[in-house]
Amino acid sequence: MSILYVVSDRRGAGKTALCASLANLLRAQSKSVAVFKPVANGDSDPDASIYAALLGADTRGWHLNNPADADEIAGIARRLDADNDIVIVEASNSLTTEQSFRIADAMDARVLVVAGYTASLSSGAVLAVGAPYGSRLAGYIINGVTRYMGTETRSNLIPAISSQASTRGARVLGVIPEDRRLLGVSAEQLAAHLDGEFIGEESDTDGLVEYLMVGGLSLDPGEYYYGIHDNRAAIVRGDRPDLQMSALTAPGRTACLVATGGIVPIEYVRYEAEQEETPIILVESDTLDTMAKLDTLLDSSRFDHPSKLRRFTELLSERLDLQALLP
Repeated sequence: MSILYVVSDRRGAGKTALCASLANLLRAQSKSVAVFKPVANGDSDPDASIYAALLGADTRGWHLNNPADADEIAGIARRLDADNDIVIVEASNSLTTEQSFRIADAMDARVLVVAGYTASLSSGAVLAVGAPYGSRLAGYIINGVTRYMGTETRSNLIPAISSQASTRGARVLGVIPEDRRLLGVSAEQLAAHLDGEFIGEESDTDGLVEYLMVGGLSLDPGEYYYGIHDNRAAIVRGDRPDLQMSALTAPGRTACLVATGGIVPIEYVRYEAEQEETPIILVESDTLDTMAKLDTLLDSSRFDHPSKLRRFTELLSERLDLQALLP
């Protein structure tokens, strides 16, 4: 039995995604796994509900007070450890380094550092996060490496981290690429962000939107243009049934149709959307203003969708040295 304590260099680095997906991966290998986040990032931390929804985790009794009581947290972790092959504990960035170390030490846990990738990420900054944990450090994961920085990361950042971390018994255990699906939002979240309303018959408002595609900005035939991307949101003026029908009938899946200008699409379009089970979101703003509002859409994206869990689990299976993490 083992306790793994997951820390990160900053908020939003991907701890929740990593913890949930690692648990999912291990369960697929017939391991019994418990997840636990003992300290919340403020009063509105939603991670307990995310773990409950995605993993069916029993979050009753989770300790959500600051500053953390290391002995109390360790007691909960040990009780979970007694009934499971592994317990994954997510740290909070609201803790000081000293508080976080006390928790890891009280649990007798191995520590995994998740570093969120940015163009300015340095080996020194990554190593500084893991250094206080000494021999408890299991290794590092670099998460969210952008497509065009993979070579730079593999050639420079990872060797620089590994050359120093290896002297302390730890190394880089995985490099997880940025993935479009993990940045997506549901149609329902998109509607809320745009102050829109669903019209017509009830459809799958939980469908994941990965791409935003604006009608009327391409000279290509509509079916070809929309067919480039799957799981798309088609943003089209409400009085353009030609573009709306192209979006609905193009190859792949239209997760939702956003009708702008406060114009309800004609009945034929609404019927086709119903047949395709594609929700229609009506917004009062015009297309340009609607797109401007979407500039901040990713701020509301969270790791809270089953499709995201499946995708991150796949990435871990491909990119994480699980044997080195959990010998």
